[in-house]
Amino acid sequence: CVQRDITDRRRMTTEREALLYDLGERVKELRCISVVAELLARPDMDLRALLSSVVAALAPGFTRPDLLRALISSNWGHFGDEMPTPAPLKQLSAEVVVDRVAVGRICVWYPDVATEAHFLREELNLLNTVAQHLAEAVQRNRAAERVQRLSYLYETMVLTNKAIAGCKNRDDLLEALLGALAKRGAYPFAFISVFDDARMPGRLALNHAIPQDQLAHLADSLADMNGPLADVFPKIAAGEVICQNLTPFVAGGHPEHDLPGTAEWLAFLNRQNINSRIVMPLMCQGELVACVALYLRTTAEIDDEERSLFENLSDDVGLALDSFAAGMTARQMGSRFEGLFDGSPLPTQIFSLRTGKTLAMNAAMKDWLGYQPDELKSVKAALMRFFPDPETRDHYRALWDASVAEALTGKTVTAERVSLTCSDGSLRQANALLTVVNDDAIISWVDLTEINRSAEVLRESEGRFRTMVEQAVNGIFLRRD
Repeated sequence: CVQRDITDRRRMTTEREALLYDLGERVKELRCISVVAELLARPDMDLRALLSSVVAALAPGFTRPDLLRALISSNWGHFGDEMPTPAPLKQLSAEVVVDRVAVGRICVWYPDVATEAHFLREELNLLNTVAQHLAEAVQRNRAAERVQRLSYLYETMVLTNKAIAGCKNRDDLLEALLGALAKRGAYPFAFISVFDDARMPGRLALNHAIPQDQLAHLADSLADMNGPLADVFPKIAAGEVICQNLTPFVAGGHPEHDLPGTAEWLAFLNRQNINSRIVMPLMCQGELVACVALYLRTTAEIDDEERSLFENLSDDVGLALDSFAAGMTARQMGSRFEGLFDGSPLPTQIFSLRTGKTLAMNAAMKDWLGYQPDELKSVKAALMRFFPDPETRDHYRALWDASVAEALTGKTVTAERVSLTCSDGSLRQANALLTVVNDDAIISWVDLTEINRSAEVLRESEGRFRTMVEQAVNGIFLRRD
């Protein structure tokens, strides 16, 4: 009879299995982070869809994905499972912090009945990593959204001032203003309220995209002496632009209303995920005659630069209203447009649709690509410079013709991710925004080059990350064999 001591072998087998288990858990965590990173890099998803997708991707990274519950609560809504009451005993959480402000929280937990499930120490690190990636994505989303909104606003100012020169009275002006603000779709809902003798109540004059069944509720809100418009009326009557977080109102934090329709209007905004508004006063000879209210679904705070642009736009419209009272000529209003156009930081060109010739290009356009006006004196010349390759040029010539035809119907047309050749031979990527006013085509450019470079760096990092995960998996199979 031969006896062998197999204690060491058993210990080594146990350690080996434990190591393989741990490696398996780490690979699950790496895969989870990789999936989240891929989601966050997608430019086609809005923030709410992104948060919903991220919370759905969390469970496979944990020990018991079949039992795990996950929730992301944020400034933009709640996504995932409902947190039970009382709170579960086994839970982890991580805050999503942007610019030192908590904008959300990721929570995962196991139901109390799942006694066999538990969290690993490394899973808290996983949750913190996802929260950090999410914060970076929110920051990028805010930056891109801000660039887009500012671009829309700069162009709105140009369009409004150009339209002002053709307006004959206040009603024409208000209609042109709301049309310009609504053109890009940056503001889901908007309206203009007018005031008699610069006092409340307000009366609805014009609206953009507000459903017919909500107009009576909005009218109540404007007339409500204890409603959301009355709340800011003293400031707008003094000429101040209001940029406001609406969450306390739409979430039911302003319950004291004089008219029943006010609560219905705020409930409608809440259902539409509206969280911010801008109220811009329109003054005539120092007195409030009307205001424009713009509603937003936004991840970015309305900053000082955007507020300043609205103040400038308010001043421009006020000047036009004064001109109707004082009899200012169209020539004077036209010169006002020219000054604003040339001073705008958004690269912009104006072409005549009748002749195809360039009517104007502002200083920002010259600085951006490096071309002088005599190099871009027509649509044909611009296409030659921007697209040296004949096949590419033919494509964009056809796109220009189709876009002009669509813009003539009153729409604003966007061509995305256009690669333009600069005067020095380098390339810039931009979105082109085309609007037709009378017989003129106004094309503005939103530069995406730096944003795209950042996205490319992120994609390269994700590629390296996926390679690392694949190598880790291969290492586990080699160890098993």
